Amino acid sequence: MNPRTTLATRARLATVGACLGTLLWLPTSATAMAEDSLEQGRIRELLIAALPAHSHHPQVELPASTTACDDPRPFLAHPEQRSYGRVLVGVRCGQALHYVQARVSVMGTYVVSLQNIAANQVVEASMLAMRAGALERLPANAVLDAREVVGLRATHALRAGAPLIASALRKTWLVEQNHQVAMQFRGAGFVLSRQGKALDNGYLGDEVRVVPERGRVLRATVTGPDQLMVRD
Repeated sequence: MNPRTTLATRARLATVGACLGTLLWLPTSATAMAEDSLEQGRIRELLIAALPAHSHHPQVELPASTTACDDPRPFLAHPEQRSYGRVLVGVRCGQALHYVQARVSVMGTYVVSLQNIAANQVVEASMLAMRAGALERLPANAVLDAREVVGLRATHALRAGAPLIASALRKTWLVEQNHQVAMQFRGAGFVLSRQGKALDNGYLGDEVRVVPERGRVLRATVTGPDQLMVRD
């Protein structure tokens, strides 16, 4: 089975499991939305739009609005940070600027390790699984998409079952320039294996130049540590 297909299936199952028994959901309570000021309503819309794809059941807590403004223009004060948990929102009103501290709760899926991962070990799709839960309760930089970490190396030992943290993983070359690599040739009805030398550095999925022990320079796709695929 294709590893990416397996991960996608796990993600769908985790999401379904989190939603069982739910017949209807609203982005926040209808009462809260009805009582929102113009500023609060726009902040709420901004925060919900910024949530990760496939997240659900968002709840936004805002302080009472004390600013009268005909055209409030909210923005994320720290757009590089996650958009759930405690989120600081800036609001422009003409030349004036003030800030609002919001609290956002949301359900979604995140990535955990199925096994202990040793320091400097390359993460493979078969090592990962998806779990469902409240995203705001996760550590900062928790990984929500397994495809983002397959092929990365662990900076330190990672415990099985724990959420994966982006800062605990680093991008490293799977193929390095002038290193020996295993080449696999695939064509219509045949598969051949050869040794060669990489002429470029490459990450998972990158296309690099490689020269077989006997032959001309070819282009191949990085499929794993020191592994390349050449397609006819």
